[in-house]
Amino acid sequence: MRIIGGILRRTVIPSPPGNQTRPTMDSLRESLFDVLERHRGLGGTRVLDLYAGSGILTWEALSRGAERAVMVDMSTEICRHLRAVATSLGVGDRVEIIRTDALAAIETMQLPVFDCVFADPPYARRDGNRVLQALATGSHVSDGGMVVIEHGDQEYLLPTSGFAPLWQGARGSSVVDVLRCIGPNP
Repeated sequence: MRIIGGILRRTVIPSPPGNQTRPTMDSLRESLFDVLERHRGLGGTRVLDLYAGSGILTWEALSRGAERAVMVDMSTEICRHLRAVATSLGVGDRVEIIRTDALAAIETMQLPVFDCVFADPPYARRDGNRVLQALATGSHVSDGGMVVIEHGDQEYLLPTSGFAPLWQGARGSSVVDVLRCIGPNP
């Protein structure tokens, strides 16, 4: 796994131990970040990475200028790995890692407002719509902010108040939807 853009470009990122993660493919990630750069830019943004897993989306965002990131994952082992990678990349002071369930984090925690939210839940859970709904009711996304949901090709995101579809990309059985927050959420 490697970072494909920004100041950390070409940096190889070690995979977390075990087979609990499914990092976003390079080609799909490149297309995704082209869309984010074109429509919002990442310089100075605050990023939330739900179901952080390998962390590659956060590392890519930080490499491209994101100011801060909060990473959420259930696995103690993965959180330990993410801390080690953040330190090795020299971004440990810009990253907060929270070990908890992603949906619980956005439904119950006092999180700040983010400019970009990544959610890449295990495909079998089909949590994409639940994440989007929780974000819509939780006021965690800035006006004009982006929400990126990666899901399997058997899950379809439903229209959600406060979010407008912006882009969809697919590679194999992976689908990435980018939505823009179109106003203050209730």
